Amino acid sequence: MDRKPTDFERSFDINSISFENVSKDFEKKFREKYYNSLKMMSDSKDRLDNASGANSLGILERMAQRISDYNSGSDFEYSYHQLLKEYEPFTET
Repeated sequence: MDRKPTDFERSFDINSISFENVSKDFEKKFREKYYNSLKMMSDSKDRLDNASGANSLGILERMAQRISDYNSGSDFEYSYHQLLKEYEPFTET
């Protein structure tokens, strides 16, 4: 069963990101977080889950915009949480 891409997927194509400047582990975690966040939004009827998924996707999009600045030794969790703090200072992780 094929599912329709979400509006976010149409505006943000994960396959267009070049991961050449990051480690394979970083890329793997980025993709896992991306697909898990999409799933959280599409599968849930809960508004909090939808908001959490949307917030996560927003952070991932900002990470993608900066990904060329990351070096191959970058830690995904650290980078994700740094952007979370920078863009969402009121959100507890």
